[in-house]
Amino acid sequence: MNIRTNILTIFVLLFLTAAGLGQATPQRTPTAAELAALKAENARIETQNAGMARALADGNAAFAAKNFAGAIAIFDVAIKDYPGHPALAALATNASVARRLEAVEHYNASVKAPAGTVREAELQLFREGVADADKRARAAVELARDADKNPRLAGDKTHDQMQKALLARVDAASLIARFVARSVSEETHQIFLQYLSYQKNPVEVRTAWLKLARLYSDTGEFQKAVAIYDHMLREAPDNTEALYYAGFSLVSLAERPGLVIAAAHLKKFLALAPATDPNRKDAQDLLDYLSSEGIVPK
Repeated sequence: MNIRTNILTIFVLLFLTAAGLGQATPQRTPTAAELAALKAENARIETQNAGMARALADGNAAFAAKNFAGAIAIFDVAIKDYPGHPALAALATNASVARRLEAVEHYNASVKAPAGTVREAELQLFREGVADADKRARAAVELARDADKNPRLAGDKTHDQMQKALLARVDAASLIARFVARSVSEETHQIFLQYLSYQKNPVEVRTAWLKLARLYSDTGEFQKAVAIYDHMLREAPDNTEALYYAGFSLVSLAERPGLVIAAAHLKKFLALAPATDPNRKDAQDLLDYLSSEGIVPK
C-alpha cells in the first residue's frame, strides 16, 4: 500500500525589525558610536531577513517541484548562515517535512519493486529518511522553544512555529511507529499530547486523536485505540469516524461485551454517515456478520 503524502504549506512569518533596538533613553542624546552601532545592527537584521525570505521562497519552489533534496539543502544552508534568527524553527520544520516526504517516495518505490535487494534498499532509505525527519523535527521544536523565549516576538508567531514543529514530529513518529517499530512508544504518545496542547482548532484536535487511535489499531494495540475512541465519543457522540473505527477495534478484541457495543457503534454509524461515505459497505458487512453470530446492538 502507498502512504498518502500530504502537501506541505511553507509558511512565512513576519519577524522583528530593528525598530526600537538600542533605542536611547529620553534623558540623553545617543552618542555617535551608539548611533553607528544601531545602524550596523539594523543592516545586519535586514540582511538576515532578506536571506531568510530568499531561503523560504527558494525552498518552497524546490518543494513544489518535488525536489525534496534541493529544498532541504536550501533550508540547511540558511539555518547555518543565520543562527539565532527567529524563523529558524520554520525552516527546520520545512526541512523535516521535505525529508519525510522524500522517505515516503522510497517506501512507495519499495512497494512497486520486486522482492529482493532493490526493495530492501528502498526500505532502508525509507527507514533512514523517517529517522532523519524525526531528528529534524526535534531540532525544530527546540528552535521554536528558543524563539518563544524572545521577548520581542509576538506570542501567536512563536505558538504557530511550535505547533507546526510538533506536527512534524507527530507525522515522522507515526511513520516510525507504523512501519519501522511496529508499535507505539510512550514517547510517541507524549508527542501527540504535546501537539494537542498547542492545537486549538477543534477539527485538527479530532484529527489528531483519530490519527493516534488508528496508529494504535494499526499496530495491534486495540485496547488503547478503543480508549481513545471512547474519549472522542464522549466529546462528540455523533462522530462517525470514531464510531466506525471503534466498532472495528472492538471486534478485533473479540470480547463479547465489546462486540455488542461494536454492533451499536456500527448501527449508529450507518444511521448517521452519508450515503457517499466509503466506509458504509464495510460497516454493513461487519454488522451483518455480527448479527449472524447472534450479536445485535441493544
